[in-house]
Amino acid sequence: MFEITENGSEKARVLVVDDQAGILRMLKVIFEASGFEVEVAQDGEEALQKVQDFAPDLVVLDVMMPGMSGIDVCRHLRSQPETAHIPIMMLSAKGQVPDKVLGFEAGADDYVTKPVARQELVARAKALLHRARFSPQSAVVRPTAQIIAVVGAKGGVGTTTIAINLAALLAADGKVVTLAEMRTTPGTAAFHLNMTPRQDLGHILQLPPEKLNWREVNRRLVKHSSGIRLLAAPQSHDAPDMPPEYATAITEALALRCDYLFVDLPTIAGESARSILETVDQILLITEPEVLSVRAARAKLDILKEWLLFDQTRVVVLARAPSAMMLKREEIEASLGVVPEDQTGISPLQTPAEGGGRVVGAIPPSPEAFQAASRTGIPVVIGKPDLLASQAIRDLKKWLVEQVALPTTSLP
Repeated sequence: MFEITENGSEKARVLVVDDQAGILRMLKVIFEASGFEVEVAQDGEEALQKVQDFAPDLVVLDVMMPGMSGIDVCRHLRSQPETAHIPIMMLSAKGQVPDKVLGFEAGADDYVTKPVARQELVARAKALLHRARFSPQSAVVRPTAQIIAVVGAKGGVGTTTIAINLAALLAADGKVVTLAEMRTTPGTAAFHLNMTPRQDLGHILQLPPEKLNWREVNRRLVKHSSGIRLLAAPQSHDAPDMPPEYATAITEALALRCDYLFVDLPTIAGESARSILETVDQILLITEPEVLSVRAARAKLDILKEWLLFDQTRVVVLARAPSAMMLKREEIEASLGVVPEDQTGISPLQTPAEGGGRVVGAIPPSPEAFQAASRTGIPVVIGKPDLLASQAIRDLKKWLVEQVALPTTSLP
């Protein structure tokens, strides 16, 4: 946790929201002089975006603002699992009892009437932070997410496409879903979603080990309109390496306060990849239905067997373009070394996939739709739900939810 210090180390973060520029400047000076790190916003919409980008420890919120009022902002923050815990101080010229009641009913932790003395304002802020730090709820961490790793048999098989569309479906179900590109080379998830993150994995890798906590990692997430929270791969080529201990710490931090975490891995070679995969509940190995890709998938399965991770690995076949040379499911499983299911007398197409290496999803080709989705930033399953490819991904999502069911305990 943070501690307010004179030298500015580990400063508590305060987001100040007010539609009057003069008041914003004054409050920023007051809080910075008292040892806080301060960010400002001039309206409700900007405030919600700053909460995502800045991950404040405290929000100081003006009540009367054009458009989205402070009451509306407060209600929104309280309604979202990832922001419901943030202390909120209402700051308003409206000081009648009904006004204060409205603020508290919206979820405010304190209600301060303007004008207020500097010493009182800072004291109230520190009191809120102190209570948040030591309250019983502050010690409660949401159960770890169900973690699904999506890895490619080789480059260019559609790993990110599958991860994005599965994540979008779960987010549409009301789940808190995070997608992380755990690679030190530039990724494509941000391009798929038409996003330009200002923070990414590269910024996290520059942190010292003791800073690898949920708060620091969460600051680097950006939220897509579909509900997906994205940790993008480095957007430049000068990102530092990712040691295994960093890979594990980042994955564990990402898995807090969300329901599902999708880890997009470009390869399964190396100790960092292994350290991540050893934390996951399910591994989806993506391959195309052609000979070279399936051979590459077989090599990856051999590595996973050595790492004792074969049993939680399943194969998803993504046909990126129509071809008369596409392999059938039973041919793929035979090439992967999986005993054909029809030896049991049941059709392979009707038998549930059991055991490592089984094919659990086959996505038919729809190249134009996937290319259009990348241009619009809307995942195919959301923008074109009637496509056969979208239906196949929905079937895969249904299977996945059944395999990695969430705990029955309610999440705070």
